Amino acid sequence: MSAPSMAARLSLSLRRLHVCVYTFAVGLFCVTTLGFGDAREDSRGVRVAVDGSVTLNGELLPAGRIIFITDQGDGQVKAAAEIVNGWYSFTDQNGPLKGEARVEIHPVGLELEQFEATRDGNVRKRIDVTPMDIPTKYNVRSKLTATISADSTENYVNFELATRQASKK
Repeated sequence: MSAPSMAARLSLSLRRLHVCVYTFAVGLFCVTTLGFGDAREDSRGVRVAVDGSVTLNGELLPAGRIIFITDQGDGQVKAAAEIVNGWYSFTDQNGPLKGEARVEIHPVGLELEQFEATRDGNVRKRIDVTPMDIPTKYNVRSKLTATISADSTENYVNFELATRQASKK
């Protein structure tokens, strides 16, 4: 075999490798951009935006976590958001699927940063880290439900929770 022939073959092999790598990169780009570009679409349905408030005994819940659980054929789809000063919000990127959903509302504990800020350098200062008392009938045993519309302008869902019985007259 002559040297020019070997160089020509090597050049041809490198061109083929370059074309293969380029084709793979373009294909990967198309799959990730086109196949997963719209996060609204879940394999089990369309996610929608939902907003609302949560009150406990008539007062806005200071902090918590809300979970919408929809059961659509292939299994459960959960969407979770933080409750801050009584309000929660989902976008169409992280929201629940349209349709009927079971709703759970959970307490949250004190974050380390909040704990340290409350303690303000005094290591002996006693800090109450007990989470807000939300009855289990609103979280692990929740019977709360919501109907989620495909039209996100209609999805304002408010929840009024109570820990005490209304006084009887």
